[in-house]
Amino acid sequence: MNMFKKGYKQTKEHKKKIRDAQIGVLRPSTSGELNPAKRKEVREKISLALKGKKKSPEHIAKIRLVSLGRKLSDETKIKMSNSAKKLVQNGTHHFWKGGITGWQRKIRESLGYRLWRKSVFERDNYTCIICGYKSHKRINGKSDIHADHKKPFALYPKLRLTVGNGQTLCIDCHRKTETFGNKLIYQT
Repeated sequence: MNMFKKGYKQTKEHKKKIRDAQIGVLRPSTSGELNPAKRKEVREKISLALKGKKKSPEHIAKIRLVSLGRKLSDETKIKMSNSAKKLVQNGTHHFWKGGITGWQRKIRESLGYRLWRKSVFERDNYTCIICGYKSHKRINGKSDIHADHKKPFALYPKLRLTVGNGQTLCIDCHRKTETFGNKLIYQT
């Protein structure tokens, strides 16, 4: 008989045995009855394995011995200290890549750009000028409306921060515009 056949009815006793076997508490003794001592032992092992934080004193002692052998020499400590001091004196960091931030990113993160964006939203009352969608929330820290440039950001540098060149659009309407995501630039 196939137990996994659709529509097969299992008895309550059978369901209980399956459940107990899955959680690891059913350990029949040789006589066929449950062994309470083994059941408690298995529960404790599962608990320790799931928590993963409880370590025996012997295990902790082994970890300590391994760590003791990995001390830095005084020479290495001095080299590390001097290297850190040089970084502070030069005003650089090991993640610094020579000032490669793109010019568009610099502009879009500037105070002037944020003020332009806010001015466009306030002028249009935070409402999409095409479909009339009114902004209600921010999704994952991002606005559900966009401040779009009527004349493209990249092609008209003098109009980048001109409020008259901006319009408030919902995300869907913005994607449909011919200037969204460099579409216009790649068409020419």
